[in-house]
Amino acid sequence: MEDIGTVRAAIAVIYVLQLYEDDVARNGGESRIKNPGGYFRALTRMVKAGKIDLTVELLAMRRRRMS
Repeated sequence: MEDIGTVRAAIAVIYVLQLYEDDVARNGGESRIKNPGGYFRALTRMVKAGKIDLTVELLAMRRRRMS
């Protein structure tokens, strides 16, 4: 993803995969994310547009997982 850079793209991949895994674990094997690739593409568009900050999202995920 040249638009957001390789590091941010890698972070976005990890973020989407972790969201998917957490959702499956919480919902008995079902995930609300039906298309992780599409979710990733939408996430990268939001990062590029400045609508979402991956640092903030990762910290929020960490807080949720630790509580």
